[in-house]
Amino acid sequence: MKKCIVLLLVLCICCPAALAEQSNSASFAYVHDPRENPVAMRDIVENPAAVYGFSPSSAEESTLKEYADAIDWTDPDQVSAARAQRQAYHDSMEELYDMIMTMVKEERNIEAIARAVSQRRNELRLEVYADDPEGLAIVKKRNLDTYGNELGPTQESLYEKYGSWEMVLIKALGTNPGMDACLGFYDEYYDLYDLETGSNAESQIADRGKIYTLDRVVVLSRHNIRSPLSGSGSLLGDITPHEWFHWTSNPSELSLRGGVLETMMGQYFRLWLEKEGLFPENYQPEEGAVRFYANAKQRTLATARYFSAGLLPVAEVPIEYHGAYDTMDPTFEPSLNFVTEDYAQDALADIAGEGGFDSILESLDDAISLLIDTADIEQSETYQAGKYGNLLSGETLLTLTEGKEPSMTGPIKNATSVADAMILQYYEEADAKKAAFGHDITEDDWRLIHSIVDTYTEMLFCSPLISVNVAHPLIEEIRDELTAEGRKFTFLCGHDANIASVLAALNYGDYLLPETVEQHTPIGAKLVFERWVTNENEAYYKINLVYQSTQQLRSMEQLTLENPPVIYPLLFDGMDAEGMMEEADLLALLDGAINAYEELLEEYTTAEDEAA
Repeated sequence: MKKCIVLLLVLCICCPAALAEQSNSASFAYVHDPRENPVAMRDIVENPAAVYGFSPSSAEESTLKEYADAIDWTDPDQVSAARAQRQAYHDSMEELYDMIMTMVKEERNIEAIARAVSQRRNELRLEVYADDPEGLAIVKKRNLDTYGNELGPTQESLYEKYGSWEMVLIKALGTNPGMDACLGFYDEYYDLYDLETGSNAESQIADRGKIYTLDRVVVLSRHNIRSPLSGSGSLLGDITPHEWFHWTSNPSELSLRGGVLETMMGQYFRLWLEKEGLFPENYQPEEGAVRFYANAKQRTLATARYFSAGLLPVAEVPIEYHGAYDTMDPTFEPSLNFVTEDYAQDALADIAGEGGFDSILESLDDAISLLIDTADIEQSETYQAGKYGNLLSGETLLTLTEGKEPSMTGPIKNATSVADAMILQYYEEADAKKAAFGHDITEDDWRLIHSIVDTYTEMLFCSPLISVNVAHPLIEEIRDELTAEGRKFTFLCGHDANIASVLAALNYGDYLLPETVEQHTPIGAKLVFERWVTNENEAYYKINLVYQSTQQLRSMEQLTLENPPVIYPLLFDGMDAEGMMEEADLLALLDGAINAYEELLEEYTTAEDEAA
């Protein structure tokens, strides 16, 4: 992905400097003939009397029709003024190249880069007309007529049009070849037209919509907003002198806000699936076409129920769960399927790393210090009495027991309980200052606080030896759903540890999600496997993390195709430029994680048997 961006940068940055002003001459001709470019000729007409041999077309299909009579295209002075304005626009594009280079260095993902660049591109188009109110009015009218938005196309509409964030970025760096032909720039920026049209990219994009059909979707979801364990006598009840938010649900259960937000997410998926043709409007599924399977805890069952209400509002959808209500289903419980003495020793060493647990705690010093200050923990009588130790020091212990989740005691565990509750309170409490117990903290501060939770989750569930062990049953379930006969849609509802351990077991690298204070597994997040089938019966998958941004959670924004949740593409090795992976490769990826578990089991149990 980065190579694609870097090549694009090289191509754009190495464009030659602006040509000297062309003289008006009846014999003027371009080296590269605009008449051979159908995209350019859609917008312009050949005009031998024009300064550069072409002028904007007034035809209805022309995107430049408003400019046909804006100036006299045969008048050298008027064309020269318009050319200077066009040159200023091209010069302003250097800012976009700098923006991309900066974001690449920051290791921002392709979607974040494309969104930022396309938005800034819209702004630059308008800024060129700062001293030309008439020209600005023309551009805004054209944008309104073309895109329904006077500021230009939205990022979502661009993604829908071009089918990938890579192509959105490429288009943002393109230029209208017709206008360049009218103003003497066609040769200078010819390489950009090659980038846009010379490789037949537009026809490929058009073909893509005809070739690919959405065939199946499998979702692994985290439950939505729940209440923490904040009752009297609990750690949260004692460790701060402040009173927590008055929750709308019992401890650990889905909150009212969480239910509403999950319904909104279900409604968005309904709109998307109807648009892609997987579901008809008001779909009532055939037997076996849709499956909802949740962990037996209240928050996961309720999340599945609310999502189903938004997705299938006129259908009766059974929510499957196994075992007794309010217990952990082995498929979703991130428990250790086997543990031997050697395995535990190696796994703990893997988690601790070279610096040990003390080094991990030290790396959280800034985050825990901010947490202590924000929750005024040092003012708590219970904390002062030493009941919970010192959150900045002390021994961290991890316990690995067969049939149980990895568990932790010590300062990181205690700090995680408080940080998790504060983030949940931030989602629920409309007054951000009140959510921070009267302190003014920034969005980056909230991210720093939540980094404690991320570290805790990574330690318990994401190391190589642990992840393939605890995620094994769920990865097998996902693989079965990807190949279940007659299935159109699957919704598996569990916890953040489920998503985190599955991605770790699949060897997905480090990532930081945008527009959220939870940058790994946000509340209500969905790991979405999309199966697309060509008319030649070839199957491909896209894999995305879909989640409501912090702003959408706090403001309870209605989700629509125009205002979607955040969609973060997961770019596994082997994916093509469109972010698609062949079905065989995806199944092999899952099989690799399944086999890795079997190999670990054999390795450590055989060693134990031999030692006995």
